[in-house]
Amino acid sequence: MFVILSFLWAAGIVIHQTHFCRIDALPYVVLNAAAVLTLLRPGSIPRFAFLLAAQLICFAWQLPIVVNHWMMLAFAALTVLAALLGGRPRSTDEWYARIAPFVRAQIVVVYFFATFHKINVSYFDPSLSCAADHLLKLAAKVAVVPTGDWAKYVSMYGVLLIEGGLPILLLIRRTRYATIVGGTIFHLALGVNGYHDFSAVALVFYAVFLPSDFPARLVAFAKRHPRIGAACRRVAGFSRAPIVSVAAVAVVIGLAVLSPALGWSHRDKYVMLHVPFHAIWFVVTIAAIGVLIACRRPVASATATPAPQRLSTPVRMAGTFIVFVVFLNGASPYLGLKTEHSFAMFSNLQTEGDEWNHLIVPPAIQVFDLQDDLVEIVESSDAHLTDLGQRRLKKVWLEFRRYLLYRPDTSVTYRRGGVEYRVQRCGDDPKLSEPLPLLVRKLFWFRSVSPADENHCKH
Repeated sequence: MFVILSFLWAAGIVIHQTHFCRIDALPYVVLNAAAVLTLLRPGSIPRFAFLLAAQLICFAWQLPIVVNHWMMLAFAALTVLAALLGGRPRSTDEWYARIAPFVRAQIVVVYFFATFHKINVSYFDPSLSCAADHLLKLAAKVAVVPTGDWAKYVSMYGVLLIEGGLPILLLIRRTRYATIVGGTIFHLALGVNGYHDFSAVALVFYAVFLPSDFPARLVAFAKRHPRIGAACRRVAGFSRAPIVSVAAVAVVIGLAVLSPALGWSHRDKYVMLHVPFHAIWFVVTIAAIGVLIACRRPVASATATPAPQRLSTPVRMAGTFIVFVVFLNGASPYLGLKTEHSFAMFSNLQTEGDEWNHLIVPPAIQVFDLQDDLVEIVESSDAHLTDLGQRRLKKVWLEFRRYLLYRPDTSVTYRRGGVEYRVQRCGDDPKLSEPLPLLVRKLFWFRSVSPADENHCKH
């Protein structure tokens, strides 16, 4: 199981990196090289450990501008490393058995909040709902997808049922395998709609729910289809050759060097990386669904993955603490903390100021008032701020400060707390030029705030 998990982990990172065309900066080069090396030798503990370290360093460097699935994968990486607190595992299977319960709990928490956040006024409005918006986007790519009002309602409630049902069905042993297949098909549809990076990472989390005899099922599948088995063995043998690893790293470094040297634009990198890897992801995911269906029956002679005799206290405490932090991350909007990467992706949720729209949780639950300190843009020399003002979008004060700290020459007129301020140069203003504390700068990230009647879909 460890080999399957590490392979999917590395593949998910490759798809994520190519989705955003991240090949230039040094942290990206190291991470890309680590991912490729792990793909070539997924059973190698040193390579996988190197991948986790590179991933977490890259994640910390990028904070707070990270997407939800990248946050999820970082929590999982911390869990994998925390499992080593119990001492060196006797085998990779035991290492896997230590982390699986905690990673399962994390994905249940994520699906819970992904569903719970959607129970709001805007989500159930077909003119605003992200589900309806995604339906229209999918229809533009797949002609047979219906776009009538009835289809929008089906999409809104259908997504709620799928995302709400997946974690429950994953926890039930009898329905778990069918749910993995169904969830993979669900994420295939999301990937076709442009979110294949998220879908690729989702397969990492489904892997921890696979039955312990799944590797034996794969072996049995290869025996039933000798041509496929022979092809897989040839590919595996080829990938183990040291020269292949050297060549793969050389390609990663070469792309990083050529990109700035040849002045590649984002569009150039998009065509060279995003488009072909999106196609590769689609083909591989279709094949994975076929293999999952073909391997649905248990293998009688399979040896189950050995579970550790007893998780040590440090492992239990660390794993439980990480699950708690994942829950706290999802609850952040309701507590008055950050609103981005809180698993509220495409939920239409708003908890800022007077725009609170959740149908169950009341505003009184908020402990902190960071989201209530809103700024309205009147005019500015900055095009982005001007656009926000014209669209009646407000910014949380901390996010407004963050934006202007990197643009000291900007002039802006804004309203805050009912008072209008006119600043000729933001770098000369004591409030707008004051640096944000490190933890605040790294941990808090806020969405722009829409008027309730214009709360259209945004990430």
